Parts: sequence; structure tokens; C-alpha cells
Amino acid sequence: MICCATPTSSISRRFSLPSPSGKGRDPINNYPSSPACTACLAPENWNRNPSFIDLSGKDPSKAFVEALVSACGDRGPVFVYNASFETARIKGLAKRFSKLKRFLLAINERVVDLLKIVEQHYYHPSQQGSWSIKKVLPAIAPDLSYEALEGVQDGRMAMNAFLEAISPDTAQGRKTQIEQQLLEYCSLDTYAMVRLWQLFTATQ
Repeated sequence: MICCATPTSSISRRFSLPSPSGKGRDPINNYPSSPACTACLAPENWNRNPSFIDLSGKDPSKAFVEALVSACGDRGPVFVYNASFETARIKGLAKRFSKLKRFLLAINERVVDLLKIVEQHYYHPSQQGSWSIKKVLPAIAPDLSYEALEGVQDGRMAMNAFLEAISPDTAQGRKTQIEQQLLEYCSLDTYAMVRLWQLFTATQ
């Protein structure tokens, strides 16, 4: 998610897990998991992004919402990749956190879907018919690869790593290693959005 907030841009990325049952939570729906990385930055300073990660094993939704609202601010378009997923998650959070509902729904109103832009204006044979960011990124930026990441290279691996990290049986050293791997994975997702933004705005 890239949020352009006046002349800067902000970027946030997070994945979701099935929600644990509990008051105010639907166990069928997703909730933002611990590896919920948010960033607010100018594209040229993408690697100096604030990030959010919670490996406590507790529901991080409220803290994530506060970080997301703070990161995206209140002005400028919000670029995402797969708007239907992102906006649905934000709507779900808005239902849970009434005090921040208007801020969350305001973010949704600013959403611009980079996936739709890519589908309409870009294709490379190496995508093999797929518009997944995992296929698109190597096509537009051959210098970048999820396969070069250590430990966590896709969403499934990220969810498995998260579950390992919150396990009480996981040693602190391993937990620290997982945290770093998750942040590196989120960081590449963030930079992928930046590279797409640069491609379609003809900037470097």
C-alpha cells in the first residue's frame, strides 16, 4: 500500500491470518497479523520507513490500526496492489474500532489499485499469464527477487514463520531471526510498490 500524502508518499504492507475467536472478533474473518509492516515515506527514501511488527501472540489489531492511520495521514492517494483485499481488511477493522472508523474509511476512499493499472498497461512474457506481484516484480525490476530472501519468501512462509515466532517453545534467538526475516520480506513488498510507482510515473 502506497499512500501519497502531499508531496511525500507513504507505504504500508501487511498480511492477515484467520482471526482468533474472542469478543468483537469473527473467527472466520482475517485480522492483521503480527508481521504488519507499515511505512510512510517519500519514494526516494523508501528504506527509511517506520515499521510495525508484533510477535507477542496477542491480537495486534488496535496497535496496527493506530500505526496505519498515522502512517497514511489524511491526504493524497493510497496506492495498493489488490484493492479488494486491502479495503475489505480495512473495513473489517473499521467495524471493530469505532473511534478510528472515519479515519480508516477515509483511507479506503483514497485507494488506487496498482494491480488494475498493471493489468491494463503492462505485460512481460516472464509473468506467464500471472499478475501476482511475485511475477510482476522480477519483470519490471530484474535486480530484485523474492527468492533471494532468507527464510521468508512468500505469504505462506510468512504466516508459518509468524506462528513459529509466537509459539512459547520458540527460543528468543530464533524469534529475533524470524522478526528480521519478516521485516525484510515486508520491506521488499514495500519496495516493489515503489518500483511500480516509479515505472508508471517515469521516475527513478
